[in-house]
Amino acid sequence: MKNLLNLLSGNQQQQLLALLISGPDFVSLSSNEGIITYVNDAGRNMLGLASLNEARLPDHEYLMPGEAERLKEVISNDLCKKGNWTGRINYRHFQTGEAVPMHGTTMLIYDEETGAAQGWATIARDLRSELAAQEQQRKLMTLAENSVDLMSLLELNGTNSYINPAGRKMLGISPEEDITRIPISSFHTSEQINFVEKELLPKVMSSGSWSGRFAIKNIKTGEIIPLENNCIRIDDPNTGLPVGVGAIMRDLRPELIAQDAIRQSELQFRQMIMEAPVAIALVEGPELKIVASNPLMLEFWRKDKTVIGLPFKEALPELEDQGFRQMIELVSDTGETYNAIEAPARLQRNGVTEESYYNFVVARIGTLSSGEQRVLLIATDVSEQVAARKTIEQSEKRFRSLILEAPMATALYVGEDLTIEVANEAMIRLWGKDSSVIGKNLIDAVPELKGQHFIDTLKKVLHTGEAYHTDQEQADLIVDGRLQSFWFNYTYKPLHDASGNVYGILNMATDVTKLTHLQQQKDEFIGIASHELKTPVTSIKAYAQVLEAIFREKGYEKESSMLTRMGVQINRLTNLISDLLDTTKIQAGKLMFNERFFSFNQIVDEVVEDMRRTTSKHEIIVKLSETDDVFADPERIAQVLANLLSNAIKYSPNSDQIRVSTSADDQYVKVCVQDFGVGIAADKHEKVFEQFYRVSGDKQHTFPGLGLGLYISSEIIKREGGRIWVESAEGKGSNFCFTLPRKTKTGF
Repeated sequence: MKNLLNLLSGNQQQQLLALLISGPDFVSLSSNEGIITYVNDAGRNMLGLASLNEARLPDHEYLMPGEAERLKEVISNDLCKKGNWTGRINYRHFQTGEAVPMHGTTMLIYDEETGAAQGWATIARDLRSELAAQEQQRKLMTLAENSVDLMSLLELNGTNSYINPAGRKMLGISPEEDITRIPISSFHTSEQINFVEKELLPKVMSSGSWSGRFAIKNIKTGEIIPLENNCIRIDDPNTGLPVGVGAIMRDLRPELIAQDAIRQSELQFRQMIMEAPVAIALVEGPELKIVASNPLMLEFWRKDKTVIGLPFKEALPELEDQGFRQMIELVSDTGETYNAIEAPARLQRNGVTEESYYNFVVARIGTLSSGEQRVLLIATDVSEQVAARKTIEQSEKRFRSLILEAPMATALYVGEDLTIEVANEAMIRLWGKDSSVIGKNLIDAVPELKGQHFIDTLKKVLHTGEAYHTDQEQADLIVDGRLQSFWFNYTYKPLHDASGNVYGILNMATDVTKLTHLQQQKDEFIGIASHELKTPVTSIKAYAQVLEAIFREKGYEKESSMLTRMGVQINRLTNLISDLLDTTKIQAGKLMFNERFFSFNQIVDEVVEDMRRTTSKHEIIVKLSETDDVFADPERIAQVLANLLSNAIKYSPNSDQIRVSTSADDQYVKVCVQDFGVGIAADKHEKVFEQFYRVSGDKQHTFPGLGLGLYISSEIIKREGGRIWVESAEGKGSNFCFTLPRKTKTGF
């Protein structure tokens, strides 16, 4: 530098100094003590110093922490040996504290007379812009190196100077291969290289860019790879002249595979629509164009395939004023699915408008690449179900009307709580209540039923599905403000739904309180009359027996025989009176039982032996199985057996055989009396055990009687905890059986 200055004139030296001071680079002067005595304007701006006075600081304060120690070792040797040093210096910005990297040259300043070093001067260039550009370039290179797209640089001489790793893999080039030695023709078919040379490159060079579908070839496998290619012309920033061509190519194979998958999916989706067991249609776009519809939906619409491709409004104009198109548009716009249950729709078939009902769903299922929405329509024709429901509703309405208008007290209870669904005025009056009971649970509406058996019986009918009927049943009800006893004939009939489950009970009742009182008065009269008749009849029987003995002793056989027949009739009369007395006792609940353990088979033998003496025509065959002693009233059981045997004799005039058998199981003993007489019709099996039931028609005179024997027998067996029944067919005889529970002497 000193030699250079010596060659310059004084004026030239001043011009050089002015250039350095006013230039864009950092210029500073330092003393031997390491104090910076001068910094030019550019240098002060770079480091955030407002004035020259602020700049007069020790040189180490200009540097980033640790930088002074580093430079001391590096610079000292060079300055001593060569008088200058060049290298990287990290200055500090005084305002922000950030590093200001520079490339600087430091040189010693000598005294012209003595030649001694007076200090040093530093000239440095700001590297921040340069380093930022390098960082940006590094990032771009990192992006290129890690990109999944092919990136390349093509020189004007037709050779590739750069291909990124993704591109090398795509083209079948190993990382070690020198791409400058591979001609670009290797990457293309002959047709493709012709396109590159004749169209692509000329277009890039003339307009600066080209983009479009392209294809390259893998040099190892020969696979032709479809691409989306974007090429740009690269110009020199200084001269503006082209220096090369850059290309970014996106591999289209995954996209094409995805598109093919979408096409296949679309085909499968449409196939699913066509084969679906429910009506399905697909509409697209703002016009709701019908793009697919299966035959079932076309049938619902009363249309054919010609509506495919038409806008919904044009295909189904009859629906325009029914809100369906507007609803589909709303779903398309908002994406909110719409569900409808039993929605009516008026559609035309052969020019005639028909109303049908549908359950349907309208749902947006996606967006096309064009941005248009796709909406799926799914429908089920429920017209038959709606018609059936309306029929059921009409039927229920008529059913309710029948209940409300029925002359008999009638009510309908539903559910486990026996809610009063319907009750007519007659039933409400019977309860002694008003219409406010409708909708309440029966026990809440008629609380006095608590403790009586009616609620339990209703629930049994509800759970078993078996109807219940009884006559002259007592019920205590609050009527006219006081608890009173009433008697009813009533029926609980279970009602079943379509699945066969009991959903309710129909209650029909008749107030027979007055009839019951009359019956009680009649029973009292019969009881009194029977009791009053019994004493004179007994006396008559005694007198007849005395007279018979006297006449027989005197040899008056004819008169004696007449008295014998009279005795038979008196016995019949006595039996009738006994039956009447027993009936009145049963009605009054006063029939006496003297229960004890006895041999069941022994009683059967004794009764059979007594009955054999009353008939000479019938043979009574006995077959007894082993039975234990039973706990019951032996006299009453004998009374039942005698009645069954006498009926068997009476009702089998043309037969000569009667069979009696006993048997036992774990719970019961059983006896059966079988005859081969006139028999009983199937519809009369239950009636024969009713009070005063008699054979009707011609047989009424052939088989006289009051019809009380079987009634009394059934009541006795019921009282003893057993069961009595008959197995019979008209003209084929009868088999009467009853059971008694087995009770041991060790306990019941």
